[in-house]
Amino acid sequence: MGKVSGQPWKAHEAEADHHGRDVLHLYFMVADSANEGIDVLAGDLAAALQKMIYMLDDRSTGNRKKAALQDEHAFYEAVRGEASLHLVSCGTADLFGITPVTRAAGRMVQLVSDTRSVERLQQRCAELPAATVLAYEHMLNLLAAKPAALRLEWTAPSGEQAAAELSIEELQRACAMINEVTVTEEHFPVKGTLTMLNPAKRTFHMVGEDGQSYKGRLSDSVRQQYGKEREAPMLPVKAEAVMERRTTLQVCVQIKSFADTLIELDTNIGLDVQETYYTMQELYERLDIYLDSDDSDFIPRLAQSLAAYAELAPLLDELAASPPAKGAHGRLEAADLMEALDLLAPGRPISRLVQFSEQLLPAHETGEYHGGSAAQASQRKHSDKLSQYFTAAYANHTRLLKLLVAMIHALE
Repeated sequence: MGKVSGQPWKAHEAEADHHGRDVLHLYFMVADSANEGIDVLAGDLAAALQKMIYMLDDRSTGNRKKAALQDEHAFYEAVRGEASLHLVSCGTADLFGITPVTRAAGRMVQLVSDTRSVERLQQRCAELPAATVLAYEHMLNLLAAKPAALRLEWTAPSGEQAAAELSIEELQRACAMINEVTVTEEHFPVKGTLTMLNPAKRTFHMVGEDGQSYKGRLSDSVRQQYGKEREAPMLPVKAEAVMERRTTLQVCVQIKSFADTLIELDTNIGLDVQETYYTMQELYERLDIYLDSDDSDFIPRLAQSLAAYAELAPLLDELAASPPAKGAHGRLEAADLMEALDLLAPGRPISRLVQFSEQLLPAHETGEYHGGSAAQASQRKHSDKLSQYFTAAYANHTRLLKLLVAMIHALE
């Protein structure tokens, strides 16, 4: 692309020297069929160029207030031609002929010059901050959308000047390199707690057991599965899911972005294996305490066991009602669970022992049996009756403990 400047270099040099300002002149040439919207391109290109000059200043990464620094890097549009822009820096030169934008403007011209070589551009992208590379990508994409060739001329008040050109072919090669992305997909299971599910908006949020947070989109199948009101789970709820993670890597800046899609979801996963294990182990220890106890502490120990029975029965009921192949239920032998439930069923010896003991214990706790001879006789009668119930339930109690041991081992 040859120089198509409407003003000679000497005129730019004289303007820069006279006003003490940096001068930028842009020429962009588009195909005849792409003239529509040329004014929009000119305006967008001027804004993109000013942002680049700001970001190419070393001070833009410091602690100085960005607003003040951006003001220093501002240019005003002096002239707009049919396919050109003439920009002049707002800041003026010091005694050495250097304005606040002089160094960054020179770097901008050098960057455009380096863009003519894909290899050199790759090297520059590796040297520049990622945000600067992304800003330059935006500028190149503006030109490539037309497409438009570019010539950039710069003159400083000190007399320093430079120019760089990009043909349409060079621009397209540069865009292909700087826009390159790789996309990978992976599927992985997640166990955790579902905290948000919105089939209408196709969004979800889930927290894994390791504390990792997942949010994103629902697949069509999950949206249809849980879009009906009767299928909507009460949140939060423990769940198992399969995620599809789409990872996009912008190669030139090595920036990764992730997009998660929930492609499988199960909110009916049964009882948690570890929680059930610890609960059942604790109940076993409480039920085992009075088998070898002496008469003096039999009643207090029995009270603890009764409370354990009261917790064990609903736990086994919940296990039986949960999905057979999932969670803790899936680890257990069906026969063990069913036999344990049968041993605790109403009318069986353990149930009769529990019912009688629940009537007996309050009297011991209130001291009712410490009265006269009638109270003591009643105590002996109840104690004899308790011994009968205990003897009748002993075999079943022992068997229940063995079943609990088997289930605890299965959950390990």
